Amino acid sequence: MDFQITKEEIEAEIWRIERTFLNKLVVCREIINYCRMILESYRKEINSGGFQDISSEILFFKTQKQLPLSQLIYYSKLHSFYVQAPKGGKKFLTEFINTKLKKLNKFFLINSEFGEYIETNQSYLDAFYFTREFNNIVITEALLHFRNPDFNTSHDFLLGEVKANKLFIKFLKQQLQRLDSDYSDTSESKNELKWTGSKAGLTELIYALHEQKVFNNGNTDLKDIAAFFKEAFHFDTGDIYRTFSELKSRKKSRTPFLEELSINLLTKMRDSDY
Repeated sequence: MDFQITKEEIEAEIWRIERTFLNKLVVCREIINYCRMILESYRKEINSGGFQDISSEILFFKTQKQLPLSQLIYYSKLHSFYVQAPKGGKKFLTEFINTKLKKLNKFFLINSEFGEYIETNQSYLDAFYFTREFNNIVITEALLHFRNPDFNTSHDFLLGEVKANKLFIKFLKQQLQRLDSDYSDTSESKNELKWTGSKAGLTELIYALHEQKVFNNGNTDLKDIAAFFKEAFHFDTGDIYRTFSELKSRKKSRTPFLEELSINLLTKMRDSDY
């Protein structure tokens, strides 16, 4: 059998999907559907052609099938996380994540023997774990009773879970780190954003936003916007009316900061990998 979809192709398509859709739930569903499509094509090919020998069967269930299967399981877990995650603040979300981490640790403890077999690249039980001959001997989950015996072995799904759960643990730890950063109450984090540009550049921005009427439907005074930026960016805007008069008297460009802002953004859009 010749399975054409490589790891690089799968990762490239997942990368494309992640950057095509902004909604995380949509991203998960698209990737899940993509992986299901690959697995279904594999199932049909197996039904029509079978395997040349035991080695090729082991290679498929231990390696080739794992590429889409582990990603399908992982993004299914991400989908459930985004749907179930509490919205009530750091405390509730932290407890939610820690509960999931405990369950994952329990999973790896229960399957530690199999995990060690995989981690140490052993192969002496491959025929037992990754051929369909022993499907009716080893039952590790009740769910196995309902799987297609022609497209599953006793442990191929378990291996997919091992791989997916490692990715999921990494994701959960990143979420905890992000929570600690987002909810930090230290003075250092509060004062983190400081305006390091010029007073003239900030004045251009303040006047532009005021004229664009982006605050409170345009019902905000210029001085209130200036006061907000002064406090938010820890920068003394000074007399913005005087600075604005100086901007108007410029002989060359009157708004170099805004022009450079636009150019840099367009350059980023053109060159960015995203």
